[in-house]
Amino acid sequence: MGKMLKKKKALSDVVATVLIILLTVIAGAIIAQFIVPYVKDSLAESSECLDYNNGYFQFEEKIGLKDAKKYNCLKKGGGTTNYFGASIKARPSEQEVIDKVDGFNLVFIGETDSKSIVVKSGKKDSNFRTICGMVNMPLPIPSNGEVFTYVHRSFKNYISMEVYPILKSGKECTSSRDRIAIEPCFGVDLTC
Repeated sequence: MGKMLKKKKALSDVVATVLIILLTVIAGAIIAQFIVPYVKDSLAESSECLDYNNGYFQFEEKIGLKDAKKYNCLKKGGGTTNYFGASIKARPSEQEVIDKVDGFNLVFIGETDSKSIVVKSGKKDSNFRTICGMVNMPLPIPSNGEVFTYVHRSFKNYISMEVYPILKSGKECTSSRDRIAIEPCFGVDLTC
């Protein structure tokens, strides 16, 4: 009778060990089912801006071949109105990179405050236009080496500005921004 009791006890230890291993595998599979998609989505989201880290949008300092002029500048208007020019260039890129761009965020930075202007293709803004363009007209977005000069009308004083891309996924690639100091305009008319 003593031998039979030892066999049952040994058998129950084996069964218990197998059940613990089985429960551990099942628990691991359930946890992996939630963690793997989360990590995959997080990696995709964090790497979404990699193609734009070298300044996809940049300020084009001078426009024109002979006697090039700076359009990234401030023109004092009548009264307290200021006109800020921003010449923005999209670096030449592969079509797949270009197709993901929905627009850009242009941030005007002052000593005490800032103004962010989100520019997307076809957007209209009564205080933002292309140079010599009509107010409240659809705005173009530079693509693949193109340069557009925009004008922002404001009563505020800003000392610098920065630009960074906005992707169609809604992600703003703030780490790829370009920044420039705003200087007075010389020989440039932003009020036309």
